[in-house]
Amino acid sequence: METQLGKLSLGLGISLVWLLFFGMSQNSHAAEATREHEYIEEVEKDYALRQFKPLRITNVRGDISVQGWSLDKLRIKFRKRVVSSSPIQATQLLSTMDYRYSPNESSLEISSQYGKDLSIAERIKEKENPKVRLEIVVYAPSHLKLNVWGVDGSLILKNWGGLAELRSHSGLVRVENFKGEAVSVTCESCSAQYKTVRGSIRSSTGKGAVELSQVEGRNIYVETLDGAIQLFEVVGDQLYTSRQGSIQGRFLKGKVEFHAEDSKVSLSELDGFLSGYLEKGSLQAQVKSWKPTDQAMIETLAADVDLTFPRLFSASVDVWSKQGSSEIRLPLVQEADLPMSGPLPTGRMMGRVREGGKLLRVLSETGSIQLHSEVL
Repeated sequence: METQLGKLSLGLGISLVWLLFFGMSQNSHAAEATREHEYIEEVEKDYALRQFKPLRITNVRGDISVQGWSLDKLRIKFRKRVVSSSPIQATQLLSTMDYRYSPNESSLEISSQYGKDLSIAERIKEKENPKVRLEIVVYAPSHLKLNVWGVDGSLILKNWGGLAELRSHSGLVRVENFKGEAVSVTCESCSAQYKTVRGSIRSSTGKGAVELSQVEGRNIYVETLDGAIQLFEVVGDQLYTSRQGSIQGRFLKGKVEFHAEDSKVSLSELDGFLSGYLEKGSLQAQVKSWKPTDQAMIETLAADVDLTFPRLFSASVDVWSKQGSSEIRLPLVQEADLPMSGPLPTGRMMGRVREGGKLLRVLSETGSIQLHSEVL
């Protein structure tokens, strides 16, 4: 009797183990069946160009990359990306994406198309939960005028020689090896990188950080709200504005101007002259060669100023911190006959350093001011 009960118990145990294993296996297959994967489809096509017109590229969902070359044709690559739980569904979703190349009288237009053959309700549903993206890669003659519009994705421009305008809402913008008249970038929330650029730059990127490296242009304008600005080897008339992001630069040449609310401004190896306004934070600048082409005005509300000049620095100076401290460790010759209306305020220092020159005025409400020469 005990032997029969033992055999029955053993049989029940084996059955339970098998059912447990079978159930786990079924669950595993079910989970695998519902797991989403990425499916990719690529299309590439060349188009001969008989006329050279402005090139316009639009993509509302996905990256755009444009690269200049010397051939008289367009090469367009479209990379469709779909997230789906089954190959059948992926094929259906891939078919809803397409592109359009339409040369017309005024331009060459390349654009993405989403929601092909879908009803309005299906398009709204897909837009609320997007699972498809289209990346556009274009090779084009580098001298064309270029307009690129993106929404959610990176914008990359390389080896370009024509006037270029890039607009987006978010993502990364990168401009590399540009040799055109000017490049303009506008984005609400983008980070931007400019490397090896020979041309003017106008960059407005909202909250994103901005990097400039090996840039030379007639006019360089960079604007951010909270993003940091990093500069290296920049030449030209420069203006940097930021609400709270830091401004840091090295090897800057030309007229350098800044406007910031609450920022740390740190500049070194400056060859030219400096002007700007800063409410709070700090300004530290090391001037390698002072070459003003106009009066230089540096003004702060509550920010400290520390300026280091070359050993043979020469200029007319006007330094005053109304409620803070001012110190000039330079060979200053104060002049009593300087043009002023009323008596000289207490703590204000005016005069010339060495032979004098164009005026450098540094004023602050409550911050401290220090002017001194480099230590040999």
